[in-house]
Amino acid sequence: MVCAPRPLLRSLTLRTPGTSTAPRFCAAPPRHRPHLHLDLLAPMTLAIFIHDSIFYPHAGQMWAPGAPDRASWEPYLEVFDRLTVAGRLRPATPPPGASRADRPGVNFVALPDLASPTRWLTHMPHALCQLDALIAPADLVIARTSVLGNLAAFCALRAQKNLVFEVVGCPLGAYWHHGSISGKIYAPLAALQTRALAARAPFVHYVTRHYLQRRYPSKGRTLALSDARIEPPSRAGLRSRLARIDAGGASPARVGMIAAYDLHYKGLDVLLQATALLPERLRPSLHIVGSGDPAPWLERARKMGLGGRLHFEGVLPRRDVFDWLDTLDLYVQPSREDALPRAVVEALSRAVPTLGSSAGGLPELLPVDALHPPGDARALASDLTRYLTEPTLLRAAATRGVETAREVADPARAAEHHDFLRRAAGLV
Repeated sequence: MVCAPRPLLRSLTLRTPGTSTAPRFCAAPPRHRPHLHLDLLAPMTLAIFIHDSIFYPHAGQMWAPGAPDRASWEPYLEVFDRLTVAGRLRPATPPPGASRADRPGVNFVALPDLASPTRWLTHMPHALCQLDALIAPADLVIARTSVLGNLAAFCALRAQKNLVFEVVGCPLGAYWHHGSISGKIYAPLAALQTRALAARAPFVHYVTRHYLQRRYPSKGRTLALSDARIEPPSRAGLRSRLARIDAGGASPARVGMIAAYDLHYKGLDVLLQATALLPERLRPSLHIVGSGDPAPWLERARKMGLGGRLHFEGVLPRRDVFDWLDTLDLYVQPSREDALPRAVVEALSRAVPTLGSSAGGLPELLPVDALHPPGDARALASDLTRYLTEPTLLRAAATRGVETAREVADPARAAEHHDFLRRAAGLV
């Protein structure tokens, strides 16, 4: 297949300080060039990361709502000289709360948006052509589960390129609980595709210890490591949390959740139903961080008698999320499906007592007494009642959560990730 010029393939290269930061648009990925490493001449190493993430180029910078942000590239830049990030670029003003995603050594490339059946049919051949050209010079292709990521993994396997397939979610559950007929139709197809790619990929990175491995087994070398990026929990943070619990917390209690408002599988409706089942004196104020239109939810809350109890905080920059978590008395993740939610790991790292459903990989983070069956509002209401009325449960949950977060933030795990990437790229 001969590739025609690729007008959609745009690249924003961020210069180092002291040089121009104006966007540079190019029609092809950069080629290898020699790079002087102290006392020897060696080729620069290049990794390609592909996912459906949306980025906003603005004023010579790249912005993203939520994850990924510029810290997301750290594990890859610890191993490779350069990283090309391929995703969906939107030439618009970044939304409120967006975080910087650019940093020196990282190049951004736009790929066609294949998120709808129509776009898939019309743009898929063009996307294949672009991906073939993009991965050709790469030392390693890092394809994260998504429409574009799965397509990139297919291209890498076909071209016999070094590949790490990052399995960060379960497409079967996510699409099935998307809330649309098209999602239910696509769910088994996406699951079969992901299962086939995981079986064929030579290196597979799972964000769970067991859940995703059972659903999408690999025949190659594997790594089980969360993609949550947290600082090791501090003793001072735990002491502050325990003091808050002993003082009685906020009145009414502040319960938080992080989720895009239109993601049905995250279970915001379950949290609302559970809160409505509580007696008035126990009803907490609900604080939701995420993107989307809050109006339908506010109207729904009003009809349920929760007017004034539901608050949407919008998207927060990553640096502000942890401060927001510190204001909560309880974090809840009532998902119908979730692999290993980063938000839960972040909440645990701040010693926030946390409840969740038993869906996906959540049982790997939370004990049985903090879990409710997915979609069961009555069970969640019972858990809310217990935790909001028993400080001893909150203290135990805070302490236990910090220990779980310490395991995730263990520096040895970062070194394990670096070694995994080097082996996948054939650098060791």
